[in-house]
Amino acid sequence: MDTSAMSRWERALLFLFMLLVVGLRIYHAPNYPYHEDEIGSIGVMRSIVATGLPFAENGTLYWRSLLGHYLMAIPLFFAEVSPVSTRLVGIIFSALLLPVVYAMGTRAAGKTAGWLAVLFLGFSAFENLYASMARFYLPFQFFFVAAVYWAGEYFIARRPGAGKWLLLATLGAIGTHEFAFELLPVFALALLLGGRRSFWQRSFWLGCVAVAVVGYFCLVFRPATAFVNYSAIPLQLFGLENRAAFYEWFRQTTPLGMTLLILGMYPLLRERNRCWTLYFLGFVGLLLFLTIFSSGDNPRYLSNIYPLGIVAVAASLSWWLRRLASVVRNRAGWASIPAPLPMGLVVILALIHLFVLENLDLNKAFGSYFKFVDQRPAHEFIRERLLPGDIIISTEPALSAFYLGRPVDYFLREKMNGGTIGYSEFPAKEKAGYPYRHIDSPVKLDALLKTEHRRIWLYTNWKITSIISGEMDGEIKSRFRPMFSLSETYVLIK
Repeated sequence: MDTSAMSRWERALLFLFMLLVVGLRIYHAPNYPYHEDEIGSIGVMRSIVATGLPFAENGTLYWRSLLGHYLMAIPLFFAEVSPVSTRLVGIIFSALLLPVVYAMGTRAAGKTAGWLAVLFLGFSAFENLYASMARFYLPFQFFFVAAVYWAGEYFIARRPGAGKWLLLATLGAIGTHEFAFELLPVFALALLLGGRRSFWQRSFWLGCVAVAVVGYFCLVFRPATAFVNYSAIPLQLFGLENRAAFYEWFRQTTPLGMTLLILGMYPLLRERNRCWTLYFLGFVGLLLFLTIFSSGDNPRYLSNIYPLGIVAVAASLSWWLRRLASVVRNRAGWASIPAPLPMGLVVILALIHLFVLENLDLNKAFGSYFKFVDQRPAHEFIRERLLPGDIIISTEPALSAFYLGRPVDYFLREKMNGGTIGYSEFPAKEKAGYPYRHIDSPVKLDALLKTEHRRIWLYTNWKITSIISGEMDGEIKSRFRPMFSLSETYVLIK
């Protein structure tokens, strides 16, 4: 990063703040329960340490996020599996992001905007959640945001040497998540704003070839033995049940964020700062893209573009604070401000959003507000009472095996997707991807209960309402006895 504009104490302060963020997130990592998706990644990381290759639990190559999983596996070469060791790489990348957003905020609206972005992301509840998750979202977030920053430096600021860093950041994003394709419209926007005909340069085309080759290898090519998730819901036009889902997630996690984004439209028009425009339009455009094409409203889809929104918010807040200070200091009055009509319209629109839709709950913005359900207590209840020869049925077999220290005997699932979009059956090709025996119909459950006279444990969670039929539900309630219930996790016994 370019630190020439930073004083020595500012560089030291930023570095110390990064260390503080790492320390706090390491300290709090054990307080965040494991999410079931983390168990799959931990299995892949263990495979990398043991064999050098990323194998899934069913023995197939896990081709998703190759770079991400190899990076996350590094601590496991030196430490046992724990909430800290499995999440350490994500925590480090969450701190490495801070100099990037500082540079972006500074480029957009000065040092105040840079420091505001650093402070907000450093204590953000949304960032804390994903820093305490053994998945590839924060490594991807870092590479994605760095690529957007270097796109601005290369196409708009025309900074010497920016092209190689843009290429490296882009390759990093491609290697960590398939959503790297979201960079394409951002790059097009940067090229349009910069007016730079970089595609006439030989180095530009060499970079494009490198991106195409790595992109094909990581995002398109699949070995014959690679794991395929047949249950993933494909992208579809306006597939969201709640069309405002991603707007609501950003509003919930960023108090005054949307109001400040609206206020930011005026300084964007007046200052004509093209880098700020890139960050602002990049965030808003990709937010609309998710609204149109995403088939699920999972907030993790927002993780890579979230810092862009924070930089735009910080730039808006910094600009308006400076403007208010200037008016008070010079006593010039609002009449001295050019284009008062556009400013008035923007302010009115922002005030309407503030009083009608804005979220002002600071608990959702900072600290550890967001956490996954802790499924460990239910498994500890089973483990303390488990006898040799007992049978275990689970709707989360990988998670149950992780906590119990032994494989489960049966995977209970009858349906794949539930809700207002209707049910879809658990397909045979998806079942083949799991190394478990399946109970996928009331007939199979009845046959097991009639022929098996050993004690049978059943673990399930909140998903039970959408993955079994009413007939299966009735069979379970009539044949099993409830033993444990906590935070939508349940243990039953027969």
